[in-house]
Amino acid sequence: MTALIKQGWIRALLYFLVILALAITLQQPAGNLAAQLTKDVQLIFIISYCLMAAVFVLFTWLFKRIIDRENFIDLGFHIKDYKADAGMGLFTAIAILGAGTLILILTQKISITGTDFNPSALALQLGLMIVVALSEEIVFRGYILNNLLGSINKWVALFISAALFALVHASNPGANVLPVVNVFLAGLLLGINYIFTRNLWFAIFLHLAWNYLQGPVLGYKVSGLETQSLLQQYVTGSDLWTGGNFGFEGSLLCTALLAVAILLWAYLFSHKYPGAIKSQE
Repeated sequence: MTALIKQGWIRALLYFLVILALAITLQQPAGNLAAQLTKDVQLIFIISYCLMAAVFVLFTWLFKRIIDRENFIDLGFHIKDYKADAGMGLFTAIAILGAGTLILILTQKISITGTDFNPSALALQLGLMIVVALSEEIVFRGYILNNLLGSINKWVALFISAALFALVHASNPGANVLPVVNVFLAGLLLGINYIFTRNLWFAIFLHLAWNYLQGPVLGYKVSGLETQSLLQQYVTGSDLWTGGNFGFEGSLLCTALLAVAILLWAYLFSHKYPGAIKSQE
């Protein structure tokens, strides 16, 4: 069935503007509703984010059905042939954060001072990170990048989607030039598999493992947001290397590791999927 709006880039732009307007409009009401349910600051954030994520997913479904005239699953949820790619996403997050943290410890820029094992808190944070990974990948890779790929060169589409991903994180606590650049690079990495496969599972597992390991496990802030963590950190190095108030994503070390990962996966996926999709419009 032909899309209601033929040009994919127009669909992507319209969708992004609607999602942005919803995020701005719903932030305060969602926070107020969550505050009526609990007085716990962490729970207020989690509940309000989940409420907003549910609205984003609902509007994505509506756009997919009404504007694109396609099924929601066509965003990239087919798993059968992409289980290995999902594992690659998981491995990528573990490798980057593991290597980065080890380097920071060995160079005495951070130290692990103790642990705080709280199963209920870790489970709650895992639930939040699942919602974050699913909702953000549905929005930025599943819909925006998907539709851009229908109109323009896949590399240009990837850069635009990553730029929009960085833009919406630019207002996070502790954000400045380097963290925003790193979030842009993260957007490239999260989308590098999608431009060859139009499948979300590499990005979802990478995004989930990245956020959960970074905050609830290793004790960094996650894009400027603080979480209850298993490991307790003591930071002695400069913000340039540790990321400071933005978390590991704000560090120059993260920049280098993300760049290496992007180049590596771009090379590997271009060979694994030599018949990658081209513009359809």
